[in-house]
Amino acid sequence: MKIFKFLSITLVLVLTSCNIESVDGESSSSSASIVGSWRMVEYVYTGETVTTGGGETLTSDFIGEGVDMDYTIVFSEEPNNLTASGSLSIKLTSTVLGQTSTQTIPTGSVLADGTWEQKGDEIITFANGQEGRMKIESLTETELVLTINQEEDLSQAGFTIISTIDAIITLERI
Repeated sequence: MKIFKFLSITLVLVLTSCNIESVDGESSSSSASIVGSWRMVEYVYTGETVTTGGGETLTSDFIGEGVDMDYTIVFSEEPNNLTASGSLSIKLTSTVLGQTSTQTIPTGSVLADGTWEQKGDEIITFANGQEGRMKIESLTETELVLTINQEEDLSQAGFTIISTIDAIITLERI
């Protein structure tokens, strides 16, 4: 059970960090603007964490889904600020050593407040001294779909911990 709790906390730390690398590919974005207020209507991700230490390797596969979402993101311009507010919980299902566990983890944020810029089909955010990248998969006047592909090295205290996550965030304009 301690392993599940550790992996859950690790996952939340990975997801709330801002060191995000974009997914390559083309976007189906239109000429619609991301500027405005958006409500999160779906947040799902899959991933894997591989922990190595003491000659042993432990792999955890996981699937997360946003639940109890009351979360908004505002992209303002001049200046280009990103403001996130509200809350959500993550229903996390993880499998370690053939054992599957599901738990709901309250989390305060998916994105950190900061600044943003759009370059082609990417939104680049800057918060807490870090840069994040999200790919715009779809953008209309009423819906914005973002993908995130992230690899994070959380190694510490003699353990190598590498986590990879693929996420999809669907937002509705409000």
